[in-house]
Amino acid sequence: MAPVIPLTVIFFQKGAMLNALGIRNYLVIGAGGALGSMARFWLGDIGPVLMHSSFPWGILWVNWLGCFVIGFFAEATGAKGLLKVEPETRNFVIVGICGGFTTFSSFSLGALVLAHTGGAGLSLIYVLASVLGCLLAVTLGVWLVGVSRLSAPATEDWEV
Repeated sequence: MAPVIPLTVIFFQKGAMLNALGIRNYLVIGAGGALGSMARFWLGDIGPVLMHSSFPWGILWVNWLGCFVIGFFAEATGAKGLLKVEPETRNFVIVGICGGFTTFSSFSLGALVLAHTGGAGLSLIYVLASVLGCLLAVTLGVWLVGVSRLSAPATEDWEV
């Protein structure tokens, strides 16, 4: 597997500031993020309509497609990949489009990189901590809105 710079290193590298990567890179990432977010919104809306179901098909498709694209593009354009692109193009697709489309793709790529560099056990801890921690955080957020009375009283048809 081609080495991949963890997405957290891009933004939180020691001493990294706006000028470290250049303003153009931020604009490229932002443009990709906007496209990815709009695509996620469209696919998230159309999935249940196409499938005639309340199951979140669109979000599931987004996660699968985003994971495929980030895996394919990261590998094909990495150090050993045969597709040579500028670093800004990698950031546009990986951080921008895939990041805006689904953070699950970034999470999945991070878990795979961790499995290759830190071992399967550490990767499994990361996956479990991420999924369980995120479910707990969402539950806490919903609970906090309820106890702070920032929403109408609950009904049987609970919808976010």
